[in-house]
Amino acid sequence: MKLYDIPRLYTALAESMAVIYGVVTLERKVTGVRFVLISLLFTVLQSAFMILTADVPLFMWLPCMALAVCFMISFYRITTTLDLTSSVYYTMFSFVCAEFMASLEQLPDYYLLRSFGPYSLQRLGLMAAVYTAAIFGMHLLRPFVSSWQAEDKRVGMGEMVVVLFTALLVFTVSNVGIVLRDAPIDGPLAEDIMIIRALSDVSGIAILFAYHVGLGNMRRERELLLLEQVLKHQYEQYRTFQQSIEMINIKYHDLKHQIAGMKAEIDPVRKAEWVDQLEQEVSEYRPERQTGNPVLDTVIAGKSMDLKKNKINFTCVCDGAVLAPLHVSDICTIFGNALDNAIEHLTMVEDADKRMIHLEVLEKNGFIFIMMVNNCDREVPMKNGLPVTTRKDRREHGYGVKSILRTAEKYGGTATFTWQDGLFELKILIPVR
Repeated sequence: MKLYDIPRLYTALAESMAVIYGVVTLERKVTGVRFVLISLLFTVLQSAFMILTADVPLFMWLPCMALAVCFMISFYRITTTLDLTSSVYYTMFSFVCAEFMASLEQLPDYYLLRSFGPYSLQRLGLMAAVYTAAIFGMHLLRPFVSSWQAEDKRVGMGEMVVVLFTALLVFTVSNVGIVLRDAPIDGPLAEDIMIIRALSDVSGIAILFAYHVGLGNMRRERELLLLEQVLKHQYEQYRTFQQSIEMINIKYHDLKHQIAGMKAEIDPVRKAEWVDQLEQEVSEYRPERQTGNPVLDTVIAGKSMDLKKNKINFTCVCDGAVLAPLHVSDICTIFGNALDNAIEHLTMVEDADKRMIHLEVLEKNGFIFIMMVNNCDREVPMKNGLPVTTRKDRREHGYGVKSILRTAEKYGGTATFTWQDGLFELKILIPVR
């Protein structure tokens, strides 16, 4: 008797179910009825291919399996927003899960129902029950392994290669019986081969999930580090601005005294006119504190050179006193990052008349209300309520926005970002304690 194996249709259905479940857990670009139809088409094609290649020679078996995996990768690419590298990464998870489902179904099938026909109701019912239980089990484990930020499920080439190599190794051990599929094996040896297959698949799933969780933890730690760097950068900017403004204040007062002395000692009218003109020019550089909060004044003054250089019209209606409950570093984080983002975008606006930033800070219905609005002629894509960075290396950017949100949440507040009718708007509400 040949080595016991389940019908190829069962394997195809395991692969289809594992891939469809994997896609459902990710962000999709195909949803609704279209997704259902594409999923059905994929299942039919995968099943037909597996059935038609059931009796191919051994040397053709690996190329056929590779082609089946390519179908799975294509399904990820067609239905999700993942790039090719990430699609291969997640396909390997689905592939190993499918191998586990098939090996898990093979054991009770062998011990209980091998006397029945391959497509009998008993065996089809067992297959459906085992596959459903396996998918449900993976769903229960999902909160423990979905450790990455929802907005970025992409992986790098190195991460993909590790998972690909692991999946290939598991697949090789799991399918050692394929080499012996035409051998007259039965009894304890056949049972041992099936048990080895199931154990190797379980081990493979455990290894891949452990790697995925570890990768997610590393990403979270890296994100926290980058957020801390953003906060530190804004605070260091504030200290630099503060020192510069203090020096300007000293120079301003020194010049005022010098001008006063020159007026008292020199009588010629032209000299007096020159002194008046000099005094007027110097007064333009006097840092005026208008908001009522020295930290906010310093942050705005520090950005004033960028505002003037880029011809950005900045208006401010602020009651800075309401910011008293916020820590200095948090004020720097919120306003420093918000102004940096607005200035960065407005520098790309060709029409100088459209470069505008308006800032409001006040107390409203028991909340600290902060609003910043700037012109934005291009629609800003949003994901999970946050603007998506347009830079190519997204891993290194977008943390200014996250730091604003996290700072607001630190005080029990909220931060919302919206784009509408050519305006980008940031609103922050923090309860007054």
